[in-house]
Amino acid sequence: MRIHIEFARLAYGEQVMRCTNRPVEMVSDLLCMDGEYEKAHKWIALAIAKRQGDPDIIRGLLAYFFSNYTGKPNLQRRRYLIEQIENRRLHLKDCSYEMLAGTCLSWDHVFQLCGKSFNPTREKERVRKIFDELMAKKGEGSSWPSKTDLMS
Repeated sequence: MRIHIEFARLAYGEQVMRCTNRPVEMVSDLLCMDGEYEKAHKWIALAIAKRQGDPDIIRGLLAYFFSNYTGKPNLQRRRYLIEQIENRRLHLKDCSYEMLAGTCLSWDHVFQLCGKSFNPTREKERVRKIFDELMAKKGEGSSWPSKTDLMS
């Protein structure tokens, strides 16, 4: 079961990036089913941050994370993707986890995908704050996550 939940979390992350995700209140129980709350909270924090702020910025963060922290480096795919981005033939809405994994895109390429620049450090801190709040509520033994947490 643990592997199935890991895939569910990854699939939800891709849905957040593609703006096809279900509301977090509908999937939070599934994402936490194996008791790996920290892993689930990461995806939930991203979904909440996307709902509270500029969705394209969160999607850009995910594109960067998928590109740089998943999969083995693939220089051929990286060159192809960069060419597509620089020639404006690829947009964020077209990207998938599999397409981005191992491509090691720079922030400049992610900004081109998003069609805007943003401060990655500030945005990561905003997501981290949401994550920390969710973890603190879980640590307090409160019913996690409450509808209020998920709807904010």
